[in-house]
Amino acid sequence: MSYVPAGSGEAYWFFGDRFNYLLTGQQSEGRLFILKADVSPGNGPLPHLHHHEDETFYVISGELLFQVGDESIAAGPGDFVHVPRKVVHSFKNGPAAAQLLITFTPAGVETFFATAGTPAGPDTSAPPLNHEMIAQAQALEGQYGVETILPPESGGS
Repeated sequence: MSYVPAGSGEAYWFFGDRFNYLLTGQQSEGRLFILKADVSPGNGPLPHLHHHEDETFYVISGELLFQVGDESIAAGPGDFVHVPRKVVHSFKNGPAAAQLLITFTPAGVETFFATAGTPAGPDTSAPPLNHEMIAQAQALEGQYGVETILPPESGGS
């Protein structure tokens, strides 16, 4: 059994968004990781994939544009998106803050967010994003089966 009162539990800042852990692999015998994400206006991850986990998104509030493989999905409150492992995906938040309930099966990627992120206390704000944070996350990706898909660099002269 697991119970997390509102506003409590383990939390991390990850690239400007707050991730509140609700259920970790340690609590679920490695089967499931659930977090609530508070997504800043205009924010969202670069296209990426997970080699080991399926990922789901349930939109609590906000309007987001998801890209899952070749499909674009405009998702709002009450909408649900499932992304199988090894499928490239991303999302971009609209002009207002959004909240998502995100699950990963099996668990394990929570250690990536905790290691690459910054602990988020109850009265803290997101640290400014810098090159060191990005480099640290990229250096850890392979260890946790995460792969960011960067756009090809233009070779213009």
